[in-house]
Amino acid sequence: MRSTPPRSWIFVGLAETFAPGEVHSVEIADSSRVVYRTASGQLVVTDAHCPHVGTHLGQGATLEGDRIRCPLHGLRFEPNGECVEARAKGVCMRLGVHPVRELAGMVFSWYAPDGSGPSFELPQLDDEAFLPYRIRTERLALAMEEPLEVHAVDIGHNTTLHAERDVEPVDPLTIDASSIHASLVMRHPATPAGRRLLRLIGVPDGHVRTHVEVRTVGLGYQHIRSTVDSMGIVVNQFMLAVPRAANELDLHVVYSMQKLERPRLPAIFRPFPLALIEPPIERSGHAELMAATDEHMQMWTRKRQLAAPAWLPEESGLRDYRAWADAFYS
Repeated sequence: MRSTPPRSWIFVGLAETFAPGEVHSVEIADSSRVVYRTASGQLVVTDAHCPHVGTHLGQGATLEGDRIRCPLHGLRFEPNGECVEARAKGVCMRLGVHPVRELAGMVFSWYAPDGSGPSFELPQLDDEAFLPYRIRTERLALAMEEPLEVHAVDIGHNTTLHAERDVEPVDPLTIDASSIHASLVMRHPATPAGRRLLRLIGVPDGHVRTHVEVRTVGLGYQHIRSTVDSMGIVVNQFMLAVPRAANELDLHVVYSMQKLERPRLPAIFRPFPLALIEPPIERSGHAELMAATDEHMQMWTRKRQLAAPAWLPEESGLRDYRAWADAFYS
């Protein structure tokens, strides 16, 4: 059991949510914040409570150009937290501001229990070919590292929980101070609808060969890129953990298939307009991800974190992962 949440970049919403002129409330563990976009387009994340008398800015604050105005007494603050009211001159009054990053249409804010600044950065990611995101959110009574360890680290669960075949590492598990990377291939069992689609391209047993690349950065961000060459499909899945308490989180499972490219499609699909075939293939890919997520949820909803798991000899990757995760709590 953890005594505090870890330090990490934490997902606060999709970038499209934060339109200029709107103030949105978010909660990260014990930190109440507001997120807004200024008239000039800058994203800002600040403390939710005005430093004057503690008014919650999510309850009626307005934006005037790049400044946010408190709804109770009208004090205005710059994006850097400076109070610009002449009547507050000489008063020690500054609105707390938190680091924010916009990545591939998603917005993240830095969180650290001790208030320290960012100790690592998120990777750059080109989302030009992404289709619109779909998001599923689940509340789990787990520490943040638990749901992120299954992808490419806990390979043993692939065959038992998901009934995948021929699971083999491609790139070995590599770990640095802030990130973990690995990739593997497997033959993934499709849902009934997916099996019908596979039969059209000559895969009769319903298991499709999939290359999965996983990059985890901190304990709030994981990007899983799955490529199915036989279908010409690339799917991006993000596992974004948001702490609610030391051992409670909201897990956002974010899905986006990349736009189809005709030369990569099976021959049977190439004559058809992409606008016709892309939506059903996207829905099929999403259904496959949701089926796998359902299998995980059956485990996670009643799972208990053990202080000293009885690791098997072949689970060195899991041991290394847990040791890596410990560093974000120090």
